[in-house]
Amino acid sequence: MKVLLSLFIFISQFAAAQVITGYVHDAETEEPLVGVSVYFDGTTLATVTDETGAFSIKPQQGINKALIFSYIGYEKIVLENPTSYTSRLKVLMKASAETLDEVVITGKTIFSRKQMLRAFRKQFLGDNKGGRSCTIQNEDDIVLYYNSGTNTLHAEAKRPLRIINKYLQYDINFDLAEFEVNYYSTSLEENEIGSAFYAGTTLFKDTSKDGSADKRRRQAYRGSIAHLMRTIYNNDWENQDFDWYVDKEHIAPDSCFAITDSLNYKKITIKELPPMEVPGLTTMQGAPGVKDRILKRDFTKTKYVLMYRQSAQTTINFTMREFYINEYGLFFPFNALLFAGHLGNMRAGDLLPDNYEYIETD
Repeated sequence: MKVLLSLFIFISQFAAAQVITGYVHDAETEEPLVGVSVYFDGTTLATVTDETGAFSIKPQQGINKALIFSYIGYEKIVLENPTSYTSRLKVLMKASAETLDEVVITGKTIFSRKQMLRAFRKQFLGDNKGGRSCTIQNEDDIVLYYNSGTNTLHAEAKRPLRIINKYLQYDINFDLAEFEVNYYSTSLEENEIGSAFYAGTTLFKDTSKDGSADKRRRQAYRGSIAHLMRTIYNNDWENQDFDWYVDKEHIAPDSCFAITDSLNYKKITIKELPPMEVPGLTTMQGAPGVKDRILKRDFTKTKYVLMYRQSAQTTINFTMREFYINEYGLFFPFNALLFAGHLGNMRAGDLLPDNYEYIETD
């Protein structure tokens, strides 16, 4: 899941605990809108507006996610840094000017909707226990098209996708913003995939009873991006089963990161890597060879490999020297790290709410 942040504001402990109130009206008629979904992106924290259009919602400590206003027939509103507002909010929603029913796709259809939908399910939901257990209740709202010029499968949705994850026991409301899979050739075969990307906002509803999904959720959390980020935040690597390698050399995490406090976040700085010695070349005839070289390493071009339990391998590219993490493992900027391999293959069927609290058991 990708969240675009236009402004990064550090918030105080007091602000994080405040109740956000306001009302939602139609932008043109000023009439109150009843039943608007108001939620913090990626969490279980949600409410709806009452008959006067009013709402009240309380953030969770450490969760400073965008506040989403969603209503069928209206343009979605994404309010960044909602805890920075101290007065009652007045939200005006505009009726949608266009719908995806009006999209006209020209050119020859290469693949059938059935073929494209099968590929979409696999790349969006995943092909593991969680992904295979998921069903999308409103697949008719998905618009699929394949660009043969770029060998790219695209998907959009007329309405938020209603996903039932039976394995992790969550109902997920996923408002799909972007989805594309790029292939090396004109194909839908998995072994031809070059890259896959999706983005949107999510609302989770816990459907478990008496802890029926606790064990599976703990399994889904272990080795996930949230697990990794919370481990970095706490700087506690003991018994977490993560191992770091740089250029195939096993290294301690504290040789990778410098961690400093920054209000409610931890500032993570990628450390300079020691120079790498490249052996020279010798010749069979005893002629002078190439001398050993000492190369300075650029962290943006260095291959960092993360192993979880020495089996699940992820390659991580750091695009920025500094990024920030909060106690829930939410990090900013979202594009400071690029994942490939195990973590890069995580899909919607693997998702846990951002406010999921992991509790270790014996």
